Amino acid sequence: MNPSDPPIPPGAEGHAEYRIAHLHQRLVDEGAADLGLRVEDRGGTVIISGSVPTAESRQTVLRVAAEVLAGLDRQVDVTVAELTAPDRAERLL
Repeated sequence: MNPSDPPIPPGAEGHAEYRIAHLHQRLVDEGAADLGLRVEDRGGTVIISGSVPTAESRQTVLRVAAEVLAGLDRQVDVTVAELTAPDRAERLL
């Protein structure tokens, strides 16, 4: 955990909802929080899904999730959204 994280209530260390809240806060602190990301607890597995703008952001999400959610089952489906301009004009038929 990061020293800036709010304390986890005693006995709640394993509870996914507290760890998910910490994950959200860490992603904000690290500049990797994105509106395109969703983090949910589904049947004991934490699901992280959505898109981020850069490969660096994706790596940050993966690293922070591994740190904060260590010991919990997790599934990560985070893609990088290409934000480059098209290389040619769109042709409408």
